[in-house]
Amino acid sequence: MFCSECGKEIKDNSKFCSFCGTKQTLTTNDQSKSNLKNDSKNLIYDGFKRIKEYQIQEFKDFKKDEIKKIILNEINLTSAEEAEKSYFLKNIILQRFINNEYEGKEGKLYEDLIFKNFSKEMKKLIKKKLTGKDKDPSTMEKVFGFLFGIWIINTFLANLILVGFGKEGWYIPGISDITPVIVMEKYIFSDKTELRLGTQAEIWRLNRTQRRIKEGIDYFLK
Repeated sequence: MFCSECGKEIKDNSKFCSFCGTKQTLTTNDQSKSNLKNDSKNLIYDGFKRIKEYQIQEFKDFKKDEIKKIILNEINLTSAEEAEKSYFLKNIILQRFINNEYEGKEGKLYEDLIFKNFSKEMKKLIKKKLTGKDKDPSTMEKVFGFLFGIWIINTFLANLILVGFGKEGWYIPGISDITPVIVMEKYIFSDKTELRLGTQAEIWRLNRTQRRIKEGIDYFLK
């Protein structure tokens, strides 16, 4: 069973929580533990029903401590055959509730308790444990991923347009300075050409300078 106050697991039929000292309200029924779990009429906390017996609006009207008791009730009354559900109720949903992740989201909590595909969630959790990805990407990681994607696309387009079509190109502050492009250099007094690796920013500045010189010469010769 679990403490009605702190939510930690304590010995069955305990009168007080060994962690926080809160007095526990238990039924005085002498049924076996297995029967107690399977009989929704015999509640661990008097006056509370199984979650599926509540309508969503009725559930949302409960106070926070009452919702906590309903969750603990559900954990204690979940049968051994529903091991995956019991695990998620205790280790995922209850912990999220204690950490106030469902604050103002009682409807979402109700849906998680009623409709959660626990088998699917178990597979996702195992995958996260194996890959070490226990948390969602942080804002910094998302920004980095977005900028990296732009850099990849920009590198492809810069090499295609600057080198393939000989266009002047464009300049993106910060990104163009680290975007590699293949440069084909031609010698003025020979037909010799040479390939080297440069940056998009460098080629853009050279092309812009050449264009301005050409425009100046054309203007002067008019």
